Amino acid sequence: AFVFHWVYMFWIFIFLVAWKFGREYIKSSHRNPEFFFLTVSLLVGLGMAITLPVATSITFDDDIHYNSVYSYSYFISTKKTVADQYMAERVYVEAYEMNKVKEIWKELNASYYGNNNVIETSVCSYDTLFSTYNRMAYGPAVIMHFLGRAMHLPFVMIFILGRIANVLLYSTVVYLGLKQMKKGKYLLMSVALLPHCMFQAANYDYDYWLNGFMCLAIACVFGIIQQNEKATNRQLALLLGAFAVGVSPKAIYVLLMLLVALIPKERFLSVKQRRVFYCACLCVCVVIVGMFMVPFIVHGPGVGDVRGGVDVNSTLQVAFIMKHPWTYTKILLKFLFGSYFSYDRVSTTVSIFGYLRENCFGGICLLFALFFVLLDYPEKKIMSLIQRIGVAVLIFGNICAIATVFYITYTKVASEEIMGCQGRYMIPFLFPFLFLIGNHQLTLRLRKVVKYELYEKVFCYETVIVLFMACFLSYILDYH
Repeated sequence: AFVFHWVYMFWIFIFLVAWKFGREYIKSSHRNPEFFFLTVSLLVGLGMAITLPVATSITFDDDIHYNSVYSYSYFISTKKTVADQYMAERVYVEAYEMNKVKEIWKELNASYYGNNNVIETSVCSYDTLFSTYNRMAYGPAVIMHFLGRAMHLPFVMIFILGRIANVLLYSTVVYLGLKQMKKGKYLLMSVALLPHCMFQAANYDYDYWLNGFMCLAIACVFGIIQQNEKATNRQLALLLGAFAVGVSPKAIYVLLMLLVALIPKERFLSVKQRRVFYCACLCVCVVIVGMFMVPFIVHGPGVGDVRGGVDVNSTLQVAFIMKHPWTYTKILLKFLFGSYFSYDRVSTTVSIFGYLRENCFGGICLLFALFFVLLDYPEKKIMSLIQRIGVAVLIFGNICAIATVFYITYTKVASEEIMGCQGRYMIPFLFPFLFLIGNHQLTLRLRKVVKYELYEKVFCYETVIVLFMACFLSYILDYH
């Protein structure tokens, strides 16, 4: 039976607030797209963070990420409690029966504080600079755990606050990215407000960090290209910093930094500024790649990711690729064009809520993304044909590199399939890809037919409805 408990009432309230804000936004003569994003992102993100099951078995590798968050929140000496073990080892199963939820919350709260609840203690390991850099994405949740424990808050509240910290950072970073752009803001928001992106931001999965900072960095690139003014040192520093910080969880995405080559020479204040900027970009790339490669140089490639199975051996897999390059090329292309780039995979990726119930809004999200490519693309030419080809090659090459990493570290030797390369690894490429396929002349023609206010209205209502319906069908419906 449909019961009006606090989860339903909470989401009804959020929906009404978001809908009312959307209506007022449309009526306003001075619309601020970045403020619209910030409002909707915070409302939906906080709603997810608070009402999603207090568990780590709802999204990809959340148990691993939670384990890192709680351990680093002690900074020096880690104490693993009974409640932490439930989360870090994924023995906790999510519940949707409200009476059972209350009982589990009480049990978790009671098993967090006190020496009797401490299972083991250990010393936090900060063995290399790379390990510290690699874990920057845990920072917001780590701080919340530390402060929550210092204030002796209940465990469930601390767990939820960790999620909220990720939502706040994601929303703020994308908001800053939107402020860098002149046109194409709705195009960026169509990616940043994808159901899957919001779901990731409301959990301990550190992909939210990568997605948010890549939106900021790429928005800085396209923002500088669009503007008529010269690029300031502050803009260039923000661009470089966003790339450097953003790829910290997954250094393989550092290849996207090559997008800075799109910036015309005319946008720089001087030849010296341009040379210093590109030298800085090169140094950052070398440092990131160096930190990524040092463990392999010192310790060797090892046997691979243990989650891939006992037949995984990175050393032998690299040898296989080197010995049979053409064979591996066929395996890679078959994987990419046979399943990875398929409509089903992409549409599922943009709307999936981890391990929760699937929803049917992926196709709608892709359709509206294409809609905003046609109508919200910048009105002046920002990329030549050669540059478009270069961006396409860059995106394709980066995806090939990601798939190859999974073939080496996650797939058994000489397998004809590539395992572990999930669709979510395409998310950081969506925004530059949409800019790649846009056309300013087509946009200008369509603008004469479709009023700007109309597609703003479509975006506002579509975004709110899709996000709330995706949440409802994926997990809210299960509460009783």
